[in-house]
Amino acid sequence: MKEEILRMLCTHRGSYVSGAALATQLKVSKVAIWKHIQALRGDGYSIESRRRRGYRLIAAPDLLLPYEIGRELQTKFIGRKIFHYWEVNSTQKVAKELAMKGAEEGTLVVAETQGAGKGRRNRSWYSPKGGIYLSVIMRPEMSPSRASLMALLTGVAAAKTIREIYGLKAELKWPNDIQIGDRKIGGVLIELAAEAELVNWLIIGTGLNANIKKASLPREFRVTTTSLEEECGRKISRVNFVRKFLERIEQLYLIFKRRGEAPILEEWKNMTNTLGAWVRVEDGETIEGKAVDVDRDGALIVKLADGTTKRIVAGDVSLRRKRCGHTA
Repeated sequence: MKEEILRMLCTHRGSYVSGAALATQLKVSKVAIWKHIQALRGDGYSIESRRRRGYRLIAAPDLLLPYEIGRELQTKFIGRKIFHYWEVNSTQKVAKELAMKGAEEGTLVVAETQGAGKGRRNRSWYSPKGGIYLSVIMRPEMSPSRASLMALLTGVAAAKTIREIYGLKAELKWPNDIQIGDRKIGGVLIELAAEAELVNWLIIGTGLNANIKKASLPREFRVTTTSLEEECGRKISRVNFVRKFLERIEQLYLIFKRRGEAPILEEWKNMTNTLGAWVRVEDGETIEGKAVDVDRDGALIVKLADGTTKRIVAGDVSLRRKRCGHTA
């Protein structure tokens, strides 16, 4: 009901819509309309009311509400079903529960804050208000060994969205970091369930520092992270970002389904800061060398000092200065 009222107020934005007209259109009482208006105000909508004139929408809040995301979303299936929460432990956890119950591909889970957000390897992800925390349920026909391609695809979608909307040079650090300069602005987490050689469902989790000031971050993060607000010098529309981001994911995903991984890897390579760099990879052992490529499954190929190459499927990567006198 709230969404229907909002739709009518947005259609007549700048003008008043009478309570009687709303009630007649929605087949409820004027008292019911008033109660829903109060609920919308509680959500943060600024709605003016005048006797004998009705209600007028003045401003919408910077909240990732289903109606706000969905009303101008240009996708076929991603984000067509949205679950919004003021706070959850983790959007990934909620999305996994929905996926196990058969939720359709493209279902979106979004939260204003997370109490126990996580990144790769169960590391905690600081999730204050003003960030973007979302998970999308996907059901790709692919082998689990190729799932990391979805992380690269999502990173490309995020970087393209940042570049297109704000003109910032977002770059991708293998395997899942989104950076501006040498500072992290977001990351991607992929979790899945599979049988034999086929993925049953896959959850794309994305966390992005949007309207967050550096001074509000824990001290240990201030040197290594940034936000869209810091980089743009102003608050941004999180709703607009999420819409465009979801559209880019779907666009790239459909390309991947039609044409395979090649177009996705090409875009990723054009946006990465990892290839050509001297890297240190930590994954039980420490590996150093020059990152020279990613293969068709999204694994990183590192050329070692002795001239051999090593295929890296997972690990923590740091970009380092090339050692003097070493050629790779």
